[in-house]
Amino acid sequence: MGAEFATEPGKIYVPPMLNGALAGLVSVTAEPSMPSVSGSLAIGSVGALVMMIAAHVLECTHLDDAVGEIPVHLAAGTLRLSSAANLVS
Repeated sequence: MGAEFATEPGKIYVPPMLNGALAGLVSVTAEPSMPSVSGSLAIGSVGALVMMIAAHVLECTHLDDAVGEIPVHLAAGTLRLSSAANLVS
């Protein structure tokens, strides 16, 4: 699911894109008022990339995740905790 953005030429597979947006939101919500706007965009972008990598790993290991909940909440949530811990000064 994570690596299959285009199933046919000219067509876009929407669920991974929505999961990427959700992963970005999950990764920012640890402390949304702490980072700046550019920091929030960076954390959200990295969260989406982490979700795509986790989805690919799940597919390669043949673990079933029908809606992509594990990559969105586990992988991006782990990034959320580590980014919140690293941004606290």
